[in-house]
Amino acid sequence: RTSALEALTPPRDTHFLICTYTNNDILAHIPKGDPGEGIYSWRLCGVTGKLTSGGPPSAITPNPAFLLKHPSKPVVYASTECIHAEGCGEVVTLQLEVKGP
Repeated sequence: RTSALEALTPPRDTHFLICTYTNNDILAHIPKGDPGEGIYSWRLCGVTGKLTSGGPPSAITPNPAFLLKHPSKPVVYASTECIHAEGCGEVVTLQLEVKGP
């Protein structure tokens, strides 16, 4: 059952972060497809259902593989994946900044 307040409140937008491998040559496995450019941001409008890009991808390289949002802070942790050098790969902390409506 929908309350009167819920009926007047527009649906909220949903923001997505999608990570893509940037260099297939330094992975322990061979993914299909062409490399991406890092971490992409997208927004799904809660009113219209329109999906729009949040801008150019981040330059987190090589191969951002996993993302995890902090449970209460506007922070995302990203890990990179590679095997071409000793100690390769890292965990990066990203500050989230939502722009627009």
